[in-house]
Amino acid sequence: MAQLNESELMKSVNELSGLASKILEFNKRYEELQKHVDFIGEALDTMDTKFNNGNAESLELTAPSVVPETTTRHNQTPRILTEEVTASKAPTETVENDSKKSSQRRSELHSLCETMYSRGLRKYVVSNLSEIQSVRRDEAISALKSAPKPAKLVLDCVGRFFLQGIRAYTKNSPMITSRQASVLMLELFLIVIGESEKEIEIEKPVKQEAENNAIAWKKRLISEGGVCKACEIDARGLLLFIACFGIPKGFKNDDIRDLIRFSNVKEIGHLLKGSRVLVQKIP
Repeated sequence: MAQLNESELMKSVNELSGLASKILEFNKRYEELQKHVDFIGEALDTMDTKFNNGNAESLELTAPSVVPETTTRHNQTPRILTEEVTASKAPTETVENDSKKSSQRRSELHSLCETMYSRGLRKYVVSNLSEIQSVRRDEAISALKSAPKPAKLVLDCVGRFFLQGIRAYTKNSPMITSRQASVLMLELFLIVIGESEKEIEIEKPVKQEAENNAIAWKKRLISEGGVCKACEIDARGLLLFIACFGIPKGFKNDDIRDLIRFSNVKEIGHLLKGSRVLVQKIP
């Protein structure tokens, strides 16, 4: 009887071992599938943005620019007066139009943040990357401050682009702009953190997801030769990420030192001072 029970026990153990290995294999395949889905989503967002911009440029190029000239045979004075009035109104109308466009863009950016529409925000930043990096930086910071939960918005906006290996970012890859936009969002969020009088609340689920993402990011870098082999934007992105959301336990001081070393810290050193968690690690 005892031998029979022992035999059944061993059989159950073997079955459980087989099941465990199948579950591990399933998780591995699922993670690979998730990476491909995220990559496709990022690529579609970027291509959609470029397509929309291309249509806008096409419309501008094909729009009629010649206005038929009208003449008055008997009296040329009305035409002269009309030209003078038009000329006097042109600067004012230009200023008003520019002001309206600026207001519309500001409203759109703030609306995306206020409604926590992370996917729309990422597409918007990708399509207006150069402007937001320079002349509209303060506007973007103000918009981010208006978000009910800025930490969650930024985390969702950044997404999981970092799981794609360095080969995904070839010279002509549409993913390069998407990655730059994600890193820019981290820079802006770190500025918001530094300017906030009180500590910005990061909810427990958001913090846990951010920690898992940081560990996955580091794991991918290690698989490509280690943190010390990371390219500048990769190292900068991960450094900004942990500066914003916290440093996971799996990160050693050497890891942080390598990230600082290879992220061209001279350009972002003033931003890193706004991170309470990172300042404690930097001598």
